[in-house]
Amino acid sequence: MVAEAEASLRQWLNLTLAAGAGLVVVGCLSQWWAASCWASKDRDVDIATLPHPPRRVPFIGDVVGIKLGKPVQSVLEQSRDLGPISARKVLRTLIVTVSGADLVGELSDESRFRKFVGLHLPPLRRIVGDALFTAEDGEPNWQLAHDILTPACTAKR
Repeated sequence: MVAEAEASLRQWLNLTLAAGAGLVVVGCLSQWWAASCWASKDRDVDIATLPHPPRRVPFIGDVVGIKLGKPVQSVLEQSRDLGPISARKVLRTLIVTVSGADLVGELSDESRFRKFVGLHLPPLRRIVGDALFTAEDGEPNWQLAHDILTPACTAKR
C-alpha cells in the first residue's frame, strides 16, 4: 500500500513538475523566439498558423475563457483542446505553449537548450533570491535544486 502511494505521489510530482517546466520553457522560448526570430522571414514555423484560443480580442489578446479564480487551470484546459503546440497573445506578448509530453521532453534536452530567466523574473529575484525559477542555470543554488529534482522528474526507462 505504501509502495502504491509512493508511486502515485511520484507520478503526480512528475506530471506537476513537467507541466511547470513546460510553462517555464515556453516562457523562455517565447521570449527568445520573439527577440531573435520574430523579424526573420526564414523561420521554419509561421507563428500566425499556430492554433490559438478562440475569440481573440484586439489589443488585449487571448483572454476570453480564462477563469479569474483558476487562470493556470483554464489555460491548461485550453492548451489541451488546441493541441501539443499553440500560441497565445496577451497584450503585446506572444506566448507559445508546448503541452505535449514528447515536445516538452525535447525542449528539456539540456544538451540543446539552456535555462533563460527572461525579462520578467529578475525583479522577483530581488524578493525571493536565487530560487529555482529566478536563478541562472550556472548558479550553485540552481544546480543544487536541479540535482535534487532531476531524478524525481526523469522517466525511468
